[in-house]
Amino acid sequence: MRFSMSILLLASLAGCATPMPPVKQLPTTTTPTIDNSKIRNSIEFTKVVIGLERGEVYGQLGSGLLCIPGPPLKWDGGTPTLSEGPLVGTVRDTFGKAGIKLAGDPKQLFNVGPDSLGELVVAAKIEKVDLRVCGVGTYAGQKGVAYVKVEWQVFSRTLGSVILTTTTEGSFETTEFKPQASGWITGAVEEATRRFLSNADVQKLFATPVSRTTPGEPTRS
Repeated sequence: MRFSMSILLLASLAGCATPMPPVKQLPTTTTPTIDNSKIRNSIEFTKVVIGLERGEVYGQLGSGLLCIPGPPLKWDGGTPTLSEGPLVGTVRDTFGKAGIKLAGDPKQLFNVGPDSLGELVVAAKIEKVDLRVCGVGTYAGQKGVAYVKVEWQVFSRTLGSVILTTTTEGSFETTEFKPQASGWITGAVEEATRRFLSNADVQKLFATPVSRTTPGEPTRS
């Protein structure tokens, strides 16, 4: 009887609670295949910047299997610049899966020599994050979904300026409750990276040698 009453109480609470708003989701794309032999510029990936404003809402957690909405998640970390960690590793790994050999070796303490720096320096800024996680506080684990919007910039060492700026989006979802589940934001960043590498302007830039001309306005795509 007590068990039945508990179920009824949880159902009542779930019915009264406002459902968490949906997250924008995008189709999953395949990793593009880029022939590294056709790339005419060495490429270096340096950092991921979290571009959220302090206090900006970036998601929400849901308690229990019924995903009863909790308070919103607010960003309190300022604007950190990441040169290592899961997000940077995800971007670098996705470049590698596409066939691009990046300059430098992240496993080395010091990168020296002609192959340590790239002519084209790529960096990413995460402009928006939207995260939902259900199952907080349960033994069954969690499931969730995340969306990100990422601005990419490509800097030319020869020209001394940013020569391409573009924006991509990505999302990632897990639909089953699993213990210690995580990785929703990194999964969304991986999708955004695949879309960046699939961009025709990006592929053309990688395959065209940078000339020593007076730089004009950066390309936006």
